[in-house]
Amino acid sequence: MKEILLEVKGLSKTFDSKGIPALRDISFSIHRGQRVSLLGPSGTGKSTLLSILAGEKEADSGEVERKASIGLLKGLDPKDYSLTLREYIKADLQTGDELEDENRMREMIEFFNLFYKEDNLMCELSLGQQRRACFARALAPRPQVILMDEPFSNLDDYLKREIREEIFTYLDGMDVATLFVTHDLAEALSFSDYCLFLDDGNVKQEGKPEELYDFPRDGHVARFFGPCNLYSSPWDGSGKVKTEIGEFEVSRKSSWIKEGTAHVYMMVRANEWIEDKNGIKLEIKKKAFHGECYEYTLEQGFKNSIIYRSAVSYIIGQQLTILPDLSKVRLIPV
Repeated sequence: MKEILLEVKGLSKTFDSKGIPALRDISFSIHRGQRVSLLGPSGTGKSTLLSILAGEKEADSGEVERKASIGLLKGLDPKDYSLTLREYIKADLQTGDELEDENRMREMIEFFNLFYKEDNLMCELSLGQQRRACFARALAPRPQVILMDEPFSNLDDYLKREIREEIFTYLDGMDVATLFVTHDLAEALSFSDYCLFLDDGNVKQEGKPEELYDFPRDGHVARFFGPCNLYSSPWDGSGKVKTEIGEFEVSRKSSWIKEGTAHVYMMVRANEWIEDKNGIKLEIKKKAFHGECYEYTLEQGFKNSIIYRSAVSYIIGQQLTILPDLSKVRLIPV
């Protein structure tokens, strides 16, 4: 593991006079070159945390150890639209050497493919060029850690993929550590090597993306990582569960389940069913096309509908018989 560039210890922040906690005893560290995604529902303190780390807000308690230069990706303010691209990128360059600043500005223009635009006003640039300019300005001072709050939002899918690849190629090449907020599941899974899941101001779970996806700490985290079916069952410490859809022997168990736990969830993600003539007989009530697959809502008198994904196209009203794929499903805490 490379050296720590940013370390947070026991950070807490309370909003206004009502005493509503935005952050509660947050602790984590970021290493050189690491990509860390900050996940969780809206209003759980993710943006507040970035502002504190960037030095724009003060924490009520705790410590932030900045062991390297920190950069913050910002959006465009109204006053920025009257600046030329040259002025905008150079705004945070404070070397005191005009030639050095000019050369650095041109490096950023070259990398982000903004050739011949340096004298254009920011308002004259396309949305994609404006977003690249924001990255160029944030990275021009050569930060060793960059903080980004939903950096690829409001971009069409093609442009998002293109700019995202450019940015992470640059960051990896310069060994820059990244902490970024995202609500994009594919982005979190594909571009993070570590995730922090915030809920109600706490770090509810942290670890590699695969760990949070495969073994979420509870149903709330499980649902954040995509459609899933959760079946409550009494638990006696074995793999045997008794759910509303049947009794099963499940071999995969989350380490979050502690000794003495009375109830667990059997978690079945939408793509973790198998079609079996001896399975549960269900009727297709809804159908949605997702490009690489279809998502079906299945019902047959159970408390909750079953969410099922398949590459096969069926019709609404058709009957299916399915079973959980016991090689993939797992037990998680309630």
